[in-house]
Amino acid sequence: TGVVWSKSVQLVIAILEIETKKLAVDSQSTYLVQEVMTGAKGKWKVIKKASSKNSSDSVVSTLEHRNIISAVPEIKVSCTSVGVAISWKKIDGANYYEIYRRTGKEKLKRIGTINTENSFVDKTVVPGMTYTYMIKAANDMSESNSKEKSICYNKTAANQPVKTSTMYRLYNPNSGEHFYTQNISEKKYLVKVGWNDEGIGWIAPKTSKTPVYRLYNPNAGDHHYTCSKQERDYLVRAGWNYENIGWYSDDKKGSALYRQYNPNAVTGTHNYTLSKSENDMLVKIGWKEEGIGWYGVKSK
Repeated sequence: TGVVWSKSVQLVIAILEIETKKLAVDSQSTYLVQEVMTGAKGKWKVIKKASSKNSSDSVVSTLEHRNIISAVPEIKVSCTSVGVAISWKKIDGANYYEIYRRTGKEKLKRIGTINTENSFVDKTVVPGMTYTYMIKAANDMSESNSKEKSICYNKTAANQPVKTSTMYRLYNPNSGEHFYTQNISEKKYLVKVGWNDEGIGWIAPKTSKTPVYRLYNPNAGDHHYTCSKQERDYLVRAGWNYENIGWYSDDKKGSALYRQYNPNAVTGTHNYTLSKSENDMLVKIGWKEEGIGWYGVKSK
């Protein structure tokens, strides 16, 4: 990168001025200056040196210097009902973005150019085909390419609503334990034997990549729930019964279920809730805050 001016100009000084401050000077009779600062804005001035004390320097030419792009775009791709949606964060110094696509081992081909937006929908896709995308952030002087990202276009999946399960919350006034289940028969049985029905705790996805494991302590009569295989296996080694997958966590992390621990209790040692207010109240009276247990589907 540099600034070029005519060789016919014999004695010149090349100055890069940014906010009126001189950042670089080349007093040689050269016609190429190769010093450009990353991220800098300003103007190159090519100045002809005065031949005598009675005359002054004169500006031969001025060239605007724009940002040099150093950041790499990070892109996301997803299926929609009308095509593949591509989005990215805006990059400092970029005046426009070029969208490239390929299938299989083909070379990348430009399919669009965006000047101000940071999203693009590829509407020329075919269901069942896998497409690979790349974004180029650019200006007149530099460019930066994103990593490639692939997706198999599935129009049916894009239109299909998430199947969900209603999660019921119950409370045992004798032991202090909260219990959670998606099984309506189990809920009705527990209410029949004296548990309090506390309504709907949250909405869970029917399935996901993140199961929530259910365990039971036969000595204390307490249940525990966790997404962690390590915690599950540790409790099984310590004598807890593994009762299989209780439900699933939302991989899209829609609504957080906060987890608290009561260090003074034998049963009902853990509580899980959508309510941040409930979480904060329990922490205030002595419960230990243990972060997020899992996620429910975000309500519309």
